[in-house]
Amino acid sequence: MSTISDTVYGIMHTFVGSSVLTNTQHTADSRMLLRRSVSHVYSLTVAENFQPSSCVPTPKSAHVPKLNTVEGVVDFFNLLSVTELSDILNPFSYNPGLQIKERVRIIHARKLSRTLLRWFWGHYELREIVDGKSRVVPNGEEFYYKHLGHQTKTLWEYKKVAEQCDMRSDAEDCTAEAVEASIKKVFQGNTAFWDGFNRARGTSLSWCNSTFEVCLRQPPAAFNLRDCGA
Repeated sequence: MSTISDTVYGIMHTFVGSSVLTNTQHTADSRMLLRRSVSHVYSLTVAENFQPSSCVPTPKSAHVPKLNTVEGVVDFFNLLSVTELSDILNPFSYNPGLQIKERVRIIHARKLSRTLLRWFWGHYELREIVDGKSRVVPNGEEFYYKHLGHQTKTLWEYKKVAEQCDMRSDAEDCTAEAVEASIKKVFQGNTAFWDGFNRARGTSLSWCNSTFEVCLRQPPAAFNLRDCGA
């Protein structure tokens, strides 16, 4: 978990140019480990009904991001992002398609990640510091999906440039056009995602260029698994 962001970026690079980056197929093993990571974080937060406090602001496990730090929140977001993008980042999704068992596993992990996102915003708040003043970032889930939209747009642009340089995935049908179609299918109707996607310019995430701090939400928002469809 201490290197989860680097892991996610590595997965994205490998997805775009596996034919020139490696001669070993790591997709099945890496996705299994990521699903286990999501399940582990879920088990120590949502399932354990963990209530962060000033004394214990984040789960003590080394395999859970430090949710009371900005670096930890970025790691947490990246773990959720790679889970949301599981279909898109899996070259086997394009031809001949994923097996039923694998699709069910992906759906289950995505369900856990969305529940984790709801839980996080119910217990923590992100504050942006502007001109020495701190303000709460409103609409946390919307903020996250705009971040994910920007991240996904960058991935797609990378894929297009790589193809122009004749750098391709091992799966022949995994083209930039097919990736675009998959993105539209996965995020159909998610307005916050598309707002971030359509506004994305270049490769830097705009909110990472600002100064933030993480605080406990007082009082925590009501959280019910039934509200998450879990």
